[in-house]
Amino acid sequence: MTEYSFYPKNRLLLVQPIDLEEKVETENLLEMGEPKNSARFETVRLLQASLGSEFKISDDSLLVVQTHLLEVVSIGESEFFIVPETGVVGVIKQQQKGEQE
Repeated sequence: MTEYSFYPKNRLLLVQPIDLEEKVETENLLEMGEPKNSARFETVRLLQASLGSEFKISDDSLLVVQTHLLEVVSIGESEFFIVPETGVVGVIKQQQKGEQE
């Protein structure tokens, strides 16, 4: 089986939808006036950004993206999730108690 790497171009972001367990932990942070079971937004982890992107990879931050802009690129048996930078509606960062932004 051949494995592939994917490098986004043209202001695209390579992302990974977070696991259900992680999603439950961050679900309370997504209070955008939508019902919690709404599928308008998806929480993802940034894996790679195209050259010149304002988004940087960080272990403690997650992106909230518009679900309808999240696409899957299939190459052989590999799947890659991409979203345009304009599909990002926010960044979630977990802060330690007492930490200020």
